[in-house]
Amino acid sequence: LAPWHLTVRDEAGRACAAGLAVVDPRVRLVGLFSLATLPRARGRGLGSALVREALRRAAAAGVDGAYLQVDARNVAAERLYRRLGFGDHHRYHYRVAPEAPSEPEPEAGRGR
Repeated sequence: LAPWHLTVRDEAGRACAAGLAVVDPRVRLVGLFSLATLPRARGRGLGSALVREALRRAAAAGVDGAYLQVDARNVAAERLYRRLGFGDHHRYHYRVAPEAPSEPEPEAGRGR
């Protein structure tokens, strides 16, 4: 596996968007992880530039497919990824275990 840390900077040279791309040459796929754009930099095409750079580098490495996960409530990210040609493969759900019962407090004068 070959990970790449990606950063897109604004015109002043400040990092405004970043993420991680991991290439698995065995299956010729690149996974895109933890993609983020600073709130002050959103709407300026930096997220798109970040994904395009990851895909360009992956294609140069012989990769012919990409995948990522996005929270369905993140409408802006969903719109960006669809505009770049991504589609739904499957949905997933988070499961959380119920809280473990807490130990009862010792009664006054006992358990000391």
